[in-house]
Amino acid sequence: MARNRILIVDDEPAVRFGIREFLELHGYEIDEAESCQDARHIFSTSRPDIVIADYMLPDGTALDLL
Repeated sequence: MARNRILIVDDEPAVRFGIREFLELHGYEIDEAESCQDARHIFSTSRPDIVIADYMLPDGTALDLL
């Protein structure tokens, strides 16, 4: 069975690390991005099932990712 893929978008590495560690313990595959631009690149190569995003990012907001 395929594991669910989650994209974490946050400009703080420590926040991404903490969320990643927790979710990997529960069997999720994780991608990380630190900006809207990075997140869009990941969208072009893989399709996450869920996105967890900080609202304020260096190059926009989480709403810009919609």
